[in-house]
Amino acid sequence: MNTSRLAVALATAAAAAVALPATARAACGKLECGTNSPHLAQYAFHELDASGQHRNDAGVQVLGLYKWGVPFTPAVRGDHLVALDAHGDVVWSGDDLIGTYLHLEVKTGEGLQQFRLQIDDVEHDLALWVDDADEDLEAYELSWRELNGQMVTTRPLCNLPPPVIVQDGLEYYPNPNATIFYTGDRYDAATKRVTATTAAATADWFNIACAGSVLAKMHLNRYTTASVRPTHSTTPAERNDLLAMYTANVCGTGQSYTVNGTDIRWTGTNGWNAYDQPSPAVALEGVWGDGRAQCIDTFRIPANQGAFACEVPACESLEGNWFDHGTVMSGVP
Repeated sequence: MNTSRLAVALATAAAAAVALPATARAACGKLECGTNSPHLAQYAFHELDASGQHRNDAGVQVLGLYKWGVPFTPAVRGDHLVALDAHGDVVWSGDDLIGTYLHLEVKTGEGLQQFRLQIDDVEHDLALWVDDADEDLEAYELSWRELNGQMVTTRPLCNLPPPVIVQDGLEYYPNPNATIFYTGDRYDAATKRVTATTAAATADWFNIACAGSVLAKMHLNRYTTASVRPTHSTTPAERNDLLAMYTANVCGTGQSYTVNGTDIRWTGTNGWNAYDQPSPAVALEGVWGDGRAQCIDTFRIPANQGAFACEVPACESLEGNWFDHGTVMSGVP
């Protein structure tokens, strides 16, 4: 493989791994493990159906959105939550959503549990990491409590927040406790694949992207439908490649070979995430295409390199340029 552009590209692009205290722990969802991800009690999930017609894989269903005890219909338009009246008109949005709550129900083998997921604050300081054009990106500080159980304590939905600044400021979370909602993309948590990338295909489903999670990184890097602009768009294939790189879905089967806090660098064929500050030398990790690793040289966790459930060639065995084989290239500092 022609690596003449490799060293420069890797040295000028950086990924966003979040380093957490060694004592931090989080339950595991199917999409990612050990990160800041949504949990209601023991139920881990990454999406909800705003219409309330469907339960997600964890059995969680939306029963409505309430303010002052009055029911409204929740909807996510792009990356903004709104409350609709019976005619489908927007009644509440932005800061007016503070104090509203989603009434959620979880169906289990033992019956039904009900929860109140409250919006405690609306964050406006978060910015997209790629070509932010003063877009009004909202994020929500969320807490929950049981409505029909023994647990009356209010707890954060995302309970493992990242630092405010990560890796020389490449990731910036003004409020690490804030969560992004966005629609337009759906993900299969088991296979770690992007399964839908249009508003029509995703219907009323929306993602719950805690700060530092892979879903937040996808959105903040403009690898989602809700974040694209005429000058910045990505294909489903590009989104699958970035998702595979972040989760180390080496074989494309959904099995992850990384852990949270692992330092990694990356660049894409679109060149959006160029890093214009000095950075340490970076060894080539691999090229990601077709939603899996097309080659691996120096893996981010050396002990896992011999544990892959598939054959992955060395990158030097590939012919041509790296971008002939994938859309994302990763490196290890």
